[in-house]
Formats: sequence, C-alpha cells, structure tokens
Amino acid sequence: MGRIPIGASDYSTAAYSYDDGAADPELKRFSIDHDRDYILPTLRAALTANPDLFFVRLAWSPPGWMKYSNSMLGGNIRPENIPTYARYFQKFVEAYAAAGVTVRAVTTQNEIDGGPGRANAGVSVAGRGRGAPGRGARPAVRVKRHENLDARPQLQFVWPRPRSALEAPPSRNT
Repeated sequence: MGRIPIGASDYSTAAYSYDDGAADPELKRFSIDHDRDYILPTLRAALTANPDLFFVRLAWSPPGWMKYSNSMLGGNIRPENIPTYARYFQKFVEAYAAAGVTVRAVTTQNEIDGGPGRANAGVSVAGRGRGAPGRGARPAVRVKRHENLDARPQLQFVWPRPRSALEAPPSRNT
C-alpha cells in the first residue's frame, strides 16, 4: 500500500495544489505538471517493481480559493465548492491514470482535525449532510459518520471502494 499526498503535504517545500491562483470553478487551470518530473516517475517505478501496489491518495487541502480563508493553510471549504472539489478529485484520478498511475482510493483530508496554521480541507459537513453535494460527479460523494470523531459527519470520496480492510485489492489488470 502506498500513501501519497494529493498536492502539497507537510514535507513539501511549498504549499501547492493542482489548481492554484484565483477562483477557477470550471477547473480550467487544473494540471498535474508539478508531479511529472519526480513524483510520477517514482510511482511508475514502484508499480514496475510491484504491480499490485495499492495507492491511496490523501489531500492536505483543497486549493486555497475553494476555502473561506483563501489559503491552503487553515480554514474551511465553502459549501458551494464541494461539487467542484469532487470534480477536482475526479480530474486528479483521471490525470494520474492517463500518466500511468492508477489511484484506487482517495480521502478528502489527511488530518481531519488539523489545527490553525496547518494545511487542512475543513470539509466537516455538520449541518450540511442533507442533499447530495457533488451529485453526478465521480468519484462518489457521501457523508459518513466516523465512530472516533465525536459523531461529526465527514465528507468522504470513494474511488472505488475496497471490499474489506483485510482483503487484498484486485490486481490492476482485472
């Protein structure tokens, strides 16, 4: 299993997303070019060594323009940007697949309780769990209550869903 960030992480030399800059709800600027020189070749080499690797991708933050803070550090996502964030994940998974790296799972945030000054998505949807944010977008978007998070509902993207935590993932050739 490989646990890889979507965009910047705590170990990055700078905060970045795949759609930096001013608001871009159509995601016209979306690009994984940042990853082409080092990250993608490293992941492809890992897949060559072990074709059954299961990559789960974790977001540290949506693009800053999607959040009230207009920054990747701290702040919560604006509810109107949740469908755009779903498309952001879809574009990411599709772009990585086109670059030869299959992503089998994503999460919207690495540390759901990231504090002030830390990159976080702020995607807790307490009070907003009704309706279908991201309707019609793949990956599927659902609200899930996690038993260890004080019963706060959390937005979760599923792409595709493993059958069980103990079962080996299917080969990428199936």
